[in-house]
Amino acid sequence: MPERLITPSKITAWLECAHFLTLRSQVDAGQLEVGVQQINSLAELLIQKGAAHERSCLEEFENDGQYVYQVPGRNPDESFEQWVQRVGNPMDQNFDVIYQMPFVHSGIRGIADFLVKVESPVAGFCRYEPIDAKLTRSEGKPGHVLQLCFYADALEELTGLPPRLMHLWLGSSQQESLIVDQFRPYWRRLRRQLASLLDLDEVGVDTWPEPCEHCDYCEFNQTCQERMRSEDSLVYVANIRGDDRSNLEAGGIRTVVELSKRLEPVPKVHEENLVRLRRQAALQVESRARPDETPPFKLIEPGDDPVYGHGFDLLPAPDFGDVFFDFEGHPFWTPQDGLFFLSGLYYRDASGEWTYDARWAHDLDQQGIMIKELVEFFARRRQAYAGMHVYHYNHTERSSLERLTRGTDAEGLFGQLSDSGLFVDLYVVAKNAVQVGTESYGLKYLERLSGFVRRGGIEQGAGAVVEYEEYMSTHNEQLLDEIARYNEDDVAATLALRAWLVDQRPSDLPWREAQVEQALASFETDELIEGLKQFGRDSPEHLLGDLLNYWRRERAANVTPKFARAASDFAELYGDRDFIANLSLEGFEQSESRGQVVTNAVLTWPAQTLDPSFSDRRNMLFTGVGVERGYCYVPEIKVSARRLKMRWRERDELAGVVPSTMTYDDYVSPGEKPGVLVHLAEQLIRPNRDDPVSPVAMALLARQRPRFAVGRGPMNEVFSDDLDDTLSWVGDLQDSFVAIQGPPGTGKTYSGSHIIYQLIKLGRRVGITAMSHNAIDNLFRATHELFEQRGELAALRALRFGVSKPTEGALSGVKYLKSGGEQVENDRFNLIAGTTWLWARPGIRAYPVDVLIVDEAGQLALADAVASTNGARNMVLLGDPLQLSQVAQAEHPDGSGASVLEHVLGQYATIPSDQGVFISETRRMHPDVCRFISNQIYEGRLTSHASCARQGTDFGTGLRWLRVEHEERSTESVEECDVVGDQILKMLGSSWTDHRGDGHVFGAEDFMVVAPYNDQVRLIERQFSGINGLEDVQVGTVDKFQGREAPVVFFTMTTSSGADMPRGPEFLFSRNRLNVAISRARCLAFLVCTDALLNSRARTIDEMRLIGTLSAFVEYSLDRTHESL
Repeated sequence: MPERLITPSKITAWLECAHFLTLRSQVDAGQLEVGVQQINSLAELLIQKGAAHERSCLEEFENDGQYVYQVPGRNPDESFEQWVQRVGNPMDQNFDVIYQMPFVHSGIRGIADFLVKVESPVAGFCRYEPIDAKLTRSEGKPGHVLQLCFYADALEELTGLPPRLMHLWLGSSQQESLIVDQFRPYWRRLRRQLASLLDLDEVGVDTWPEPCEHCDYCEFNQTCQERMRSEDSLVYVANIRGDDRSNLEAGGIRTVVELSKRLEPVPKVHEENLVRLRRQAALQVESRARPDETPPFKLIEPGDDPVYGHGFDLLPAPDFGDVFFDFEGHPFWTPQDGLFFLSGLYYRDASGEWTYDARWAHDLDQQGIMIKELVEFFARRRQAYAGMHVYHYNHTERSSLERLTRGTDAEGLFGQLSDSGLFVDLYVVAKNAVQVGTESYGLKYLERLSGFVRRGGIEQGAGAVVEYEEYMSTHNEQLLDEIARYNEDDVAATLALRAWLVDQRPSDLPWREAQVEQALASFETDELIEGLKQFGRDSPEHLLGDLLNYWRRERAANVTPKFARAASDFAELYGDRDFIANLSLEGFEQSESRGQVVTNAVLTWPAQTLDPSFSDRRNMLFTGVGVERGYCYVPEIKVSARRLKMRWRERDELAGVVPSTMTYDDYVSPGEKPGVLVHLAEQLIRPNRDDPVSPVAMALLARQRPRFAVGRGPMNEVFSDDLDDTLSWVGDLQDSFVAIQGPPGTGKTYSGSHIIYQLIKLGRRVGITAMSHNAIDNLFRATHELFEQRGELAALRALRFGVSKPTEGALSGVKYLKSGGEQVENDRFNLIAGTTWLWARPGIRAYPVDVLIVDEAGQLALADAVASTNGARNMVLLGDPLQLSQVAQAEHPDGSGASVLEHVLGQYATIPSDQGVFISETRRMHPDVCRFISNQIYEGRLTSHASCARQGTDFGTGLRWLRVEHEERSTESVEECDVVGDQILKMLGSSWTDHRGDGHVFGAEDFMVVAPYNDQVRLIERQFSGINGLEDVQVGTVDKFQGREAPVVFFTMTTSSGADMPRGPEFLFSRNRLNVAISRARCLAFLVCTDALLNSRARTIDEMRLIGTLSAFVEYSLDRTHESL
């Protein structure tokens, strides 16, 4: 029906806000009249910028000589459907580009920005692909992709063929190309949900206004604001969380006034939290009666919580050298880039007068100079005034400096300043020291406490953006003066608020000390980084410059969120298994350690559920009285007794440290690896004939194609996956590397052991490395067995470094060496196995192995691999980045955070045949299982060996979805445990067939249950332990089962819905983890989850792809019926 036609943009709005569709339907039905709605000036500016970006894309097509057809516009007297019929199919006329093509398909209408003809269309796909121009800079949004999915569907309906790719033309001028089939399952699921709402007339059921990102652009923004005001909605309570609001509303509290009077407990709202919220609501109600007066406030009484109520503890003593700092920026200065055009500073000059210092930047080069000079100014002032701090309001200034210095020669200096506690966020201080009767704790609300009065003009930061946009057109210097006055008000107001907070602060409270402890020494020098950055952005030297700070960024990313989390309220931390909250100092005791008497602080804590692995932890991070960021060693911890011993140091005593919250420090020092990269950088910046640059390191950084001795290498320079072919050329690598990508079941270890055997037989010295000892031992043992099988152990002179000789199972003829790396610095051994820490030793540089085999290279960081070239002439990278991948915690510039295999593959999911080996045949998965893995993960390149088709069960082969119903399950689900157990019991005793065609009876050992969380693993093990037939079922996480297999595999997703995910979609929905889990199966793979989990909403394009893969699994499983199940 025409009145039901909706647009892709409205579907996007529905995803952001269910209430939007309610209001839209009411308008369509004539039940609601909406007047002209005003959008804010910044939103209007961004809409204009978006339209300008689309026009520039059109001009680029035209200037490039493309034959562009602009679709005639819609006539005033015709419906959208009539317009579509009039336009017809201009693709039949073979235009290069079609602009503004209208579509109607399945009750949805839309206009594609561009349809672009594909130069070499792939058979079976449409010869036109949709492109949408979007202002967003670095990555599109889910709504953008949904619009493209609609155009893809409409194209298929019109032409009979689907497009293979769809594209976003981003504001950065880059095109983001997306594989249509990776997103269609998610899109189809959303469309079914929407169709169900529309067909059943359920639009508007239980929806009400909720603030979201779409509000600024929504046609109903004013309507919703009026309703929320009229209803005195809880959204106006300052600092209230969404889950608190939901729980309060479920408990019958729906207004600010009702909350201000609530004395009785509310289910699911912690008592302390309810007290805070009630007090906040009461202050706001009081303020309503006197809107023109200073807002009422109450100082927060300090309690057991280490942060809330302790805001004043975060204040350093005022110092003559203090600086107050604020940025002004334009998020879309150009479609390609944002710009911080002003940094405003307020500080005392030499005479003691407060002065405002405005530093401008009108392009990116000037911004880079401004940022560097800003960091250097802070460093000089800290040197001149040791007690000074930089004050800002909210995190933007500090986090923006961190982002803008990343990968520059100012990164190290900024990191040192930040780690020293230089920056003070007054927002954090204020919200934890005082409650104020305002709806927001923004600066413009809280500055009223100090009596600060602004000079008028610009009213908010968005206004500064609009003013600067006008300046860009007119170059009217008066506009800059107005922005500077506004910015000066901001920094002066920050000073005024700091003064007010100091006045309110208890006089007997000690001032916060500067935090100077740093856990990671810095090997890098700014000069080296600056020198490397002089090379081109795509050069190996530039990439090395980004790698020099890799481990420093990783350390910061590891500890910073932990310290931030540790600073949370105790009420929040009690439910977090990774944190010990509310520690109490019981006393001290002395003991002997390595011949010395040491002091330990004995700490206890109240009842809370902790991860059992705490008992094995020794290195910890903590916060508490006297310290914001503390590191300690815990020689003993007894989780069941709620008691631990912490090594006590003299400085802890002097600082009056009392730990209140603790978590584990699982970061592993990189050892000498940063030094290898620094040495390489010095070789490049200051060349020395006697110390030449490692050619394999440069080849790896440059992502060069493999090099071989003259006249050698693969035939026609094309790599096949035939092992004999690989063995024929692997010994001829010349100062180079080669990547061998092996999907699940393709025999990577088999190939690796034969490559090592071949190399040693050729007289080469070989090394083995990987991130884990288990991976190293797996390949090392397979190689040893191969030599043993062939009766050639005498030719093997093997050393296993980094592990003690096992009491059982030691390999004959192998030397085991736990430490003492100097014993490796010779050429006695022709096979040496050890982690990357070994290969980074300076002494091994003089005795490099001929070929270093890097196993599980998809999990090894590029930085670690480059460091390992220190001990190798050539490398073979063996692994698969599409299985368990290397996990970089930090955000690294320009690909420097990738695994070494991800780096080598670049834009490709599977390695091209002219760049390396892709092992294309699995000997594990039945074709019905392999088909899904191949199409979804490996671009259709993976096939099953013919013998795999012989495998089968009485219950069939392929994929199955076991739908389960449960709610509010996070890391444990007894319902899924029961369903899995029932299915296994049903299958026990039935028959299955292996790849040889031999029949077997299912036993417990033939089943594998994979879970994402250790909690679910432990639950299943407990439940199965008491059931006959289930005791011996293999249960574990994905990490445990990599490299293993079973006839039948169950993947229990555990979590009830998107709202219950403890670690985010990128973990639970990981395509890599799903790949590993499902590909363990020889015959049958079961996915166990709720429908609600599959209906999770994606916040990013990556999440769309992740959820789409799960949805595709369900679609594969529903392609056939399975009555036997």
